[in-house]
Amino acid sequence: MFVLTTLFAQVIILNMLIAIMGDTFDRVQENAQVYELALKFSFIKDYSFLIPKAKNPPKFMFIVKPKNMEETTEDLWNGKVHAIRKTIEKY
Repeated sequence: MFVLTTLFAQVIILNMLIAIMGDTFDRVQENAQVYELALKFSFIKDYSFLIPKAKNPPKFMFIVKPKNMEETTEDLWNGKVHAIRKTIEKY
């Protein structure tokens, strides 16, 4: 009985670990493009002194964000489990 319980517990824990890793991977893949653009703008800002100066140089650097980035941190992507929970709570 002890051996069966131990094996069952190990399978359950391994399954939970795989689910957590898959959820994290999905979140990183979904936000990869946003992080890439933020990094590019950061490089542009850091190395803007290398760009040749124009006669009338701009005084400001404008950063454009997509409309869906205006959401609060609570509304940002929280994983598949959170999305399923929100869908169930609607009904």
